[in-house]
Amino acid sequence: MTNVLCQHIEFADDACLYNSDTDINKAIQYTNTDLEKINQWCKNWNMSIAPDKITVLLVGKELQATDKLNLNSN
Repeated sequence: MTNVLCQHIEFADDACLYNSDTDINKAIQYTNTDLEKINQWCKNWNMSIAPDKITVLLVGKELQATDKLNLNSN
């Protein structure tokens, strides 16, 4: 993956994005931006993302922020 803000690990057809920031909103923004880029890349290559296989792990004090993470695979 290129042009993504988050750190990432890839293996075969799986990928893991991860990042950290003292500002939870920045971390969410970076993750959402990268998810949009990956989604667009998949569309360009006629590939699909399996939303039921996506997992989010948020470690920190503001756990209610997870409702701000988006993946619109349409």
